[in-house]
Amino acid sequence: MESSSKLDSAIFIKKLVDFRPKGQITHLCSSNGEMLLVIGARQLLHYALQNTSRQIDVVLPLLMHDRIAYVHLSPNGRHAIISTTGADNFYLNLKHDSAKQLKKMKGHVISSVGWNMEVLTDNETGFIVLGTTKGSLFESSIISSGTVAYVRELTSNLSGIKDLSITGIEMCHCEDENQKSRWAMFVCLPGRLYCLSGQISTKHDVTGVQPVMSTIWSSAFAEYNHAILQPLFASKASVRFHSMDDGQRSLPSTFVVYPKVSNEQPTTFCWVGADGYTLGRIDLTVSEAYDMIVEEAHIQHQLMDGRYSYPLDVALTEYNVLLLYSNHIEAVSLLNKRPIFDDTIGTDCGQVKGMCRDTVSEMIWVYTDVTVWKYRPNEEFRDIWQIYLERGDYGKARTITNKLSNPAPHQLVVKKEAEKYIAEKNFTAAAEVLAESTEPFEVILLKFLSTKEDRRDGLKRFLELKLKSMSNTEDKIQRDALVLWLLEVQLTEFAELRRDGKQARLEGTELTSEGTNIEQQIKNMRQQIELFLARSVVLEAVEVNRDAVYHLITSHAHFDIQLYLAQKLKDYVTTVNVYLLQSDYEKVLEVIRRQHILELYYKHSPLLIEKIPTELIAAWIEEGKRLVSDRLLPALYRCQDVSKTKMVTAALKYLSFVIDQNWASRAMHNFMITLCAEFKQEELLNYFEKYGYDRNLVPYDVEYALRVCIERQALKRCCVFMYCVNELYDEAVSLALTIDVELAKTCAKRMVEPNENEYDFLLPNSMKPKFSIEMRRKTWLQIARHVIEKQEDIAACVSLLKESDNTIKIQDLLPFFPEFTTIEYFKGPLCECLKEHSGKIKQLQLEMKNATEMAQRIRNNMEKTKNK
Repeated sequence: MESSSKLDSAIFIKKLVDFRPKGQITHLCSSNGEMLLVIGARQLLHYALQNTSRQIDVVLPLLMHDRIAYVHLSPNGRHAIISTTGADNFYLNLKHDSAKQLKKMKGHVISSVGWNMEVLTDNETGFIVLGTTKGSLFESSIISSGTVAYVRELTSNLSGIKDLSITGIEMCHCEDENQKSRWAMFVCLPGRLYCLSGQISTKHDVTGVQPVMSTIWSSAFAEYNHAILQPLFASKASVRFHSMDDGQRSLPSTFVVYPKVSNEQPTTFCWVGADGYTLGRIDLTVSEAYDMIVEEAHIQHQLMDGRYSYPLDVALTEYNVLLLYSNHIEAVSLLNKRPIFDDTIGTDCGQVKGMCRDTVSEMIWVYTDVTVWKYRPNEEFRDIWQIYLERGDYGKARTITNKLSNPAPHQLVVKKEAEKYIAEKNFTAAAEVLAESTEPFEVILLKFLSTKEDRRDGLKRFLELKLKSMSNTEDKIQRDALVLWLLEVQLTEFAELRRDGKQARLEGTELTSEGTNIEQQIKNMRQQIELFLARSVVLEAVEVNRDAVYHLITSHAHFDIQLYLAQKLKDYVTTVNVYLLQSDYEKVLEVIRRQHILELYYKHSPLLIEKIPTELIAAWIEEGKRLVSDRLLPALYRCQDVSKTKMVTAALKYLSFVIDQNWASRAMHNFMITLCAEFKQEELLNYFEKYGYDRNLVPYDVEYALRVCIERQALKRCCVFMYCVNELYDEAVSLALTIDVELAKTCAKRMVEPNENEYDFLLPNSMKPKFSIEMRRKTWLQIARHVIEKQEDIAACVSLLKESDNTIKIQDLLPFFPEFTTIEYFKGPLCECLKEHSGKIKQLQLEMKNATEMAQRIRNNMEKTKNK
C-alpha cells in the first residue's frame, strides 16, 4: 500500500466518496457540481455534490422489464437525457428533477449525445445531435420544461452498416464569416471516425428554434423547418472516415476531445478502437473535414495473458489521457506516450464499471458497482516541462514552469536555455532568457563580463530588458527602474538568508560554523542594503517611487529595512506605522512628540492611551493649546473602565488641565462630569459649585449633568445643586430634606434672588424676587412641615419664621402643630404677631383720622370760595 505522502504527491489524488446507495451502481455521470447515479439499472438518483448526504430520487415511468441503458449529462450539469433498453427516452432538467418522456424519440436507443457548447444554457439545450444504437443521427432542441422544440433526422444510417451503434459525437464551432458559421462534427462508430463540416446559413439559426407554444402554427412550423446542421450532410458523396480495424464491430469504441468548454475550440483527441487508441490533435482551420483529425501516435492495447486488455472508459486532460481498466486506472502522457500514473483498484471494491470527467471542476470520477472515487488533478503538468526540456523546446518548458508553485523548475529551464545560447554565442538571446532569472544581478552580469567583445551585445540587451518596465526612456526613469531591480535582488537574497537562518535555529545548528556563517551573511546583507539605500542617487529614486519601494520591502517582510528607509526619508508616518507593527508604543510616542505631528496624535491616541496613558497625557499637556482637545475625545472615551485606573487617572489629569486653562469645550466638561460621577464623586460637587448657579454661565450641559446625577444614588447633593441651577426649587427642597434640613433651607433662601428682567432703573433697589411670595411660602411650609412631622422639633420650626424672612407667619404653621402642643413654644412669636397686627391697626386708624381731617379742610375751603 502506498504511503500517504506518495499519494499526496501524485498527479491525481484519489479520494473515496461516501455514497451508500441501496443496490448496485450501473451508471454514473457528473458535471458542474451535479451527479446522476443509476442503481440496479432502474433507479435514478440526483446528487448535488455540495451536499452529497441529500439525494433526490428521480421518478422514471419504466416498464417492468425495462432497464436504463445510457445516461447523458450536459457539460453545464443542467440537462440530462436517459435512454432505456426498451427504446424509451426521457429528458431531465436537474433544476426541477422532473423527467419528461421524449415521445418523438420513441423506438430509438440514444447511445451518444453531441452537446452544443456554444448555445447551451440552463433553460435550453440549443440544437444538439442524438446518436442511436442503429447508427442514426437526429438533431433536436429541448427546453427546461421538457418540451421538444423539434426533432430532425440528419441521417438514418451514417455508416451504411446495419445496427452499427454511434459511440461518440463531438461538435464545435469553427469560425464566423459574413453572417455564416462553419461547424464541424466528429462521429465515432466501432472502427470508424467520421469528420463532417459545413456552413450554417445565418447566425440567427444558431440560437436554435424558439417555438411558440400552444398554437397549431408553431407545430406546423416545427414539422417542416429544416435541421440547422443539415448542410453538414448535404453532400451526396460518401463521407470519408478514419479507420481502425474496421472489421471489428463489438469491441469498445469511443472518441473524446479536449478542451470541452464554451468559447474554446478542442485541440487534442483520443480515439479508442479495436487494437489500440490513437492520440492526436484537431486542426479546425483546414478546409477539408477529413484533415481536421491529425493522428500523431497509435498505441496498441496491452496484452495480458495473451489477450488484449481493453479500456472500459477513457478521459482526456490537457496533458494526459486516462484509461480505465478492469483492475486499475492509468494515465499516459500525451507528449512522450509513457505511463506517468497508475492506481490499482482492488477486487474487494467491486466490479469496475466506468469513468467520467467533469469538464468544469476537472474531477475524474471512477466507479464500481459498489464504490465511487474521485481523482483530483494535482499539478498534473508538473513534470511536462522536463519532456519539453529534453526535446530542447525551452519556450514551452518555461510556459509550463511558470504555472508551478515551485519556482525551481522554471529557473532550471532558464539556466539550461541560457547555457545553450551562451554555448552557441547567441548572447542576445541568452540575455532575453536570463531576464527571467532570479539569480543575483551581479551573478548574471558576470556571464556577460568578458574580454571577448562579442558578449557586449548580450550585456546591453540584458540591461535594456531590466530598464524596459517603464515606457518613458529618460535617464532618470531608467535609473529608477534599475534601482528598484537592484533593491529587489538584494531583498530577495536577504529573505532567503533569513529563512535559512530561521531553519538553522529550528534545527539547532545556529552554533555550528554553518549557522554562524548564515548569521554573518544576514548581518552583512542588512548592512549592504542599508548602505545601498543611503546612497544619494538611490534615495532620490526611492523618493520618487516611495510607495512602490515600501510595497517591495513589506512584501519580503523586511520591516527593519523599511524603518531604516523611512527614517532616512524623514517619513514619520511610516516610521510610526512600523513601530506600531512592532508594538513599540514608547517609540511611537517619541516620534510624534519630537516632531509635533498633531494629526498623528489624533489618529493613534485611542491605541496609545490604552498602552501608555501616563506618558501620552504628559505629551498632550506638553503640546498645550496646539492640540484641539475635542479631537482627543475618542481616546478619552476609552478611559471609562473601572479596572484601568491608570487610564482614568490620566484622563482626569488632562481634563483638569484643559478646564483650568479655560480651553475645554462643553463636550469636555460633560465628559469630566461623567468621569467624576463614576470615579471621583467627592470632587463633583466642588466642580459644580465652582461655576455657580446661573445656568447661562455654566460651561457644561445642565440637562446632561442633571441626568448623570439622577442616575447615581451617591450624588444626591449634586442632584440638589443641579435642581437649583435649573431653578427647580420644589424638587431641590424635596430631595434636600432627605439629606439635610439645612441644605433644604439653603435651597429655599435662593428663591429670593432678584429677577433681572423686572429691574426698575428709577428705583435701583426695587427689583422683585424671581419667585412670588406664594411659591416661596409653599417651599418654606414644606420645610416646616418636615421639621414638625419628621423631627418633631417645635422650637426649630418656630425659628423658620425668621429664617424665611417672614415669608411664613405663625398662623401658617399652626395647622401643622399637634393638638397637645403647649403655648410656651410659640408664645413669643404669637405675641409678636399680635403686636404687629395691633401696630398695623393703630397705623390704619391714624391714617383714617388724617384723611378725615384733610377732607374737612377741603370742604371748608370750597365753602369759602363759594361765598366769595
